[in-house]
Amino acid sequence: MNNQTLKEEWEYYYPKVYGYFFKRVNNRIDVEDLTAMVLHKFFEVLIRPEKSANLTNKNAYLWKIAYNHLADFIQNKQKRPLAIGIDDEFELGDNSIEKFYSKSYQERVKNLLKCIKSQVKELEYNIIEMSFFEELTSLEISKVLNLKSPAIRQKLSRSLKKVREKCKKLWQES
Repeated sequence: MNNQTLKEEWEYYYPKVYGYFFKRVNNRIDVEDLTAMVLHKFFEVLIRPEKSANLTNKNAYLWKIAYNHLADFIQNKQKRPLAIGIDDEFELGDNSIEKFYSKSYQERVKNLLKCIKSQVKELEYNIIEMSFFEELTSLEISKVLNLKSPAIRQKLSRSLKKVREKCKKLWQES
């Protein structure tokens, strides 16, 4: 397969694969990465005569690669913690929180986070953070903290009760 043919194949398939991921993944960078990985794997087969000779339906092969990459991406995304913790600053470069929320709302959030931290012990705070911001289950948290899962659920429940009682007024007043 010559370079011109590869270029034509790229121009034909790139928007289709990109669109497939764009409809299913809510992040442009992830969409671009997935598209590039799929097309790279697809073209690795196309440029090798010994592999492409066995390929009867290249279109079906491409979409099978895309489907598998999407399934892997979704499965691995559930295992990844979020990049931002509740102690992290809200500055996100060009996409800073200031563009999306008013100053008063930002202050309310910061004050609420301070209140939460002041009402619970460090362990409870870590459990809240892992549960709500990293979206870990009590079983996953128990493995990280080397505690039993029922203890994690109990600590989370009690610490949330404390936080609700003490910090709810703060959120409503501001």
